[in-house]
Amino acid sequence: MAKVSVIIPVYNKEKYLRKSLDSVLKQSFRDYEIICVDDGSKDGSSGILREYAEKDSRIHNITIPNGGVSNARNVGLDHANGDWIQFLDADDMLCPEYLAKAVALAEENDIDVVFSDIDVLNEEYVRTGVKTIGHKDEFISRDGLKDLFLQYQYANGYFGFLANKLIMAELIQKNHIRFDKRVTLAEDLLFMVQVYEKMNRGLIWDGSGYQYLNTEANYLFRKKVDYDIQIEIQKRILTWITDDADRPKDTALIKKRISEYAYAILFEGNDERVSIDALTAKLYAEHDIAEYLSAESMKGFPARIVKELGKKNTAGIKRLFYFRTIVRTLYRRLKHGKKNTDL
Repeated sequence: MAKVSVIIPVYNKEKYLRKSLDSVLKQSFRDYEIICVDDGSKDGSSGILREYAEKDSRIHNITIPNGGVSNARNVGLDHANGDWIQFLDADDMLCPEYLAKAVALAEENDIDVVFSDIDVLNEEYVRTGVKTIGHKDEFISRDGLKDLFLQYQYANGYFGFLANKLIMAELIQKNHIRFDKRVTLAEDLLFMVQVYEKMNRGLIWDGSGYQYLNTEANYLFRKKVDYDIQIEIQKRILTWITDDADRPKDTALIKKRISEYAYAILFEGNDERVSIDALTAKLYAEHDIAEYLSAESMKGFPARIVKELGKKNTAGIKRLFYFRTIVRTLYRRLKHGKKNTDL
């Protein structure tokens, strides 16, 4: 049985896949398996995977119909045999000594999760930045993790990233932790929160383990946000953060994020002429949203909407959007009239 299972979901990544695979094969640490889950690729990715598997018996290819990255990662977890799990996207890379250092640190110190920095690369593979926090070679307790999460997650997303963590396989498998296939944005964050709920001891390693390739495709590809699911994720974070009544935490940032998502549901719904009554009824029924809002953390029109939502004043929300529409209409007419005058 391999010491580490490296799980790589693959979908149409022929341009980058060789460098990604090579970054694992060049590790000084050798006791690993690479589980490549081909998620119905339509380019040359499948051929590259077969080529590499023929050369190295540690590479195991699994081909499935296209079902999204969360499903592909779950398939990888179902086939993983290692003591440790390392995720790798098919256009990213591992730093050369990463597995050797991370495994040694984990096993020598009885660690559940090893955290490392993320080097950000451009398409020329030049380092342009780093995702990091100001704590190095530091052990983390379960409660200490909550403090760090609140300090950094809403600033730079560090604790929501998936691939800069080496995770004990037993923690994942014993607790049946899997990716939610409904989630297409922040699926990494939701998975890691499930890990954090069960983690006893972590370590922030003073080094970069992962290289993230910031490609043009990452900018062009925009997923439509399901704000209802994002609210669910934030509510789960809130439950985890506050599960110890003897150690109260400042939850303002979480409630601010929930408030922003609730406002986005109403704002976009109003623009799409969806009934405000139906939207607020859903927010109250499915999310009990009034319990999780923080109008004080917002400004201007959004703050007023969230305040009325917290008071369960749907009529007030409808009036605010109505007056907003009138003001916008008058502004456009005035602006159009000025242009005609200038002509």
